[in-house]
Amino acid sequence: VGAIGEYGPDGNAHVYEFTLTGSYQIKGLIIKPEFRIDSASEETFSDTELNPTRSLSSFLIAAIYAF
Repeated sequence: VGAIGEYGPDGNAHVYEFTLTGSYQIKGLIIKPEFRIDSASEETFSDTELNPTRSLSSFLIAAIYAF
């Protein structure tokens, strides 16, 4: 059994991910927005109602201040 399960042609589930990250700088402040999509070959993730689903998307913003 793999980390996710035993599906797929080789006995393991497959996970694919795509991440897009930007970077904006304002003097000593760096802002990094990020959008990520994960997709699995079986229902690995949970939706907002805690039902199993095969994909997950997320958006976050990181702020870094250098002085």
